[in-house]
Amino acid sequence: MALAGVIALLTLAVWPALRAESPSLQVQRGAVPGTVTLSGSGSADGSHRVELSTGLEGWWPVHAISDAAQWSWDWDEARDLQEGFFRLVDAVPPVIAPHASWKSEVTLPGDEFLSEPLSGTGTFFTVEMRWVKFALIIDALPEVYFQKSADYPEWHKDKRPSRSQRDHSV
Repeated sequence: MALAGVIALLTLAVWPALRAESPSLQVQRGAVPGTVTLSGSGSADGSHRVELSTGLEGWWPVHAISDAAQWSWDWDEARDLQEGFFRLVDAVPPVIAPHASWKSEVTLPGDEFLSEPLSGTGTFFTVEMRWVKFALIIDALPEVYFQKSADYPEWHKDKRPSRSQRDHSV
């Protein structure tokens, strides 16, 4: 009797996984030359990533899907692509630990994460620019991670590693 109960429990635990629909991907040339229509289906509460390769060796992420059972995307960046291969990959959203060096929202115009002003002369008047550095993690879309720009003022110039590259917590 105990063995029958264990088998029934195993059957109940495995049955939903067996019924789960495997993610699928369809690729078609778009109606407009140079476009590709990608569509697919998968788990409504899962995350997937569409990747592109031109030679089946290196893969590049081109689209992310999260919390959608069915989706379609018209990719208009394919005009220079002569040949390519697409694949759909299950994605596990990363767990990002909270930290004072990043946040997911900024409030303009006076947010403390804004850079120091950069001034220049335009055609008719002086121009002042400010920005906020950010990162998009494709498997965590649509979340945006804003970085305090003053902490990394010349990052693009000298390729100084960001906090995420230094301690791997982002």
